[in-house]
Amino acid sequence: MHKYSIVVTWNEEFKEYIAICPGIPEFQLLTGESKNMMDAVEELNVAIDMALEDLRERNRELPKSNLNDLDKINSVFELFESREILDGCKIGS
Repeated sequence: MHKYSIVVTWNEEFKEYIAICPGIPEFQLLTGESKNMMDAVEELNVAIDMALEDLRERNRELPKSNLNDLDKINSVFELFESREILDGCKIGS
């Protein structure tokens, strides 16, 4: 289980949830999108797992956890109208 915070917001235009992992440059282009919030989180988890696997295969350093980096995470909230934060990428595991 990885230790990264996820921000989930509702996109009114597309009528779906968008999940991102803020403050981690290696994950800045990763998103999870779905009509169901938990599906958006799971989609992002899969993308993060793939990114971590790629970093390991290339012998790159893995990103540090952002669970305690609330300043970076809180600044991301300004981008969204509605917001929820889920601590940790794995939900229900």
